[in-house]
This record gives sequence, C-alpha cells and structure tokens, in this order.
Amino acid sequence: MTIARVETQPDFPRKDLTDYNAAMVEFLLQDSDFVEIAHEQSETHVPLYRLVHHVLKLYGIANDFPLASHLAFSHGAAAYETMATLVRPLAPQYDHYQTAGQAASIADLLNDGANATILFADARDRFVSEQPNAAEAIKSASKLHGISLPEDYVLLGAAVERQLEMDVLDSDAYNT
Repeated sequence: MTIARVETQPDFPRKDLTDYNAAMVEFLLQDSDFVEIAHEQSETHVPLYRLVHHVLKLYGIANDFPLASHLAFSHGAAAYETMATLVRPLAPQYDHYQTAGQAASIADLLNDGANATILFADARDRFVSEQPNAAEAIKSASKLHGISLPEDYVLLGAAVERQLEMDVLDSDAYNT
C-alpha cells in the first residue's frame, strides 16, 4: 500500500506549486477539520502566521465583513498557512522584529479601509498571476462539506497572508 504525499518545495512561496502538489493540496484543503488542525500547527511553528492571521481577523471585524465573508477571509489565511506548511520541509525562521512589523503594518490598515482594499486587491492579483496553481488550490478551500464560502474572500485571505510572507522573505531580516 502506498500513501500519496505532498512533494517538498522549499522555495515556496517564491515559486508556484507543482501540478502534482496543487492537486494534492486542493484535495486536502477541502477538509475543514484537516485545515484547522494543520493551520494551528503552522501557527505554532511560524509566529508570523499567528500574528498576521490574528490581525486579519481583526481587520474583518473592524470593517464589518458579513459573517460568511469574515469566515471565508479567515479560512483563506488558514488555507494558505496549511498549504505552505505542507510543501515546506522546515518551518521558516523569520526575524521577530520583522514579523511584528508586518503585523503592525496590517494593524495600521484597520483604520484605513480604502488603502487596505487597494493593497489587498493588488495582493490577490499578484497571487493569481504569479502562482496560478496555488491560487486554484486555495479556491477549492471555499467548498467545504457542501458549504460554500465566498470564494473571492477565501482567495483574498490567502493572498494577503502570502503577500505579507513575501514581504518578509524579500526583506533583509529573513534568516535561513
């Protein structure tokens, strides 16, 4: 008996998922229980995820997202964290100051809805164009056990999480 596995991609999120990984991740992200457990583990090992995801939840509350949209936005961030954890063999070690700085920059957007909307839309567009396989896998996370979350908010939550991680990766504060 062989158990299918996700292939390691240590260069994620700088590079898109392989076709194989996209198919595996898409399948796994449709199980909300799996996503919840895996995302909790990812936040345990990557403080950037824990901080940013918390701030994104606050952003949804502060901007009066309808409940389904708020849940989808948060679920998208959790799905991204799960995807990244699945394909990377080791949790990245980010500088704590840079991590806190990223969360603080998003926290500043809580009071600047128009700018956040533009920045978030740009993050979504970059995600879809730079990582079409990963974006498609994330979209599948909007369909859970017969419940359909707003796909655009799932994608948006994942894209913002990805963009913040890319910002840290592109900074001088990233420690390998």
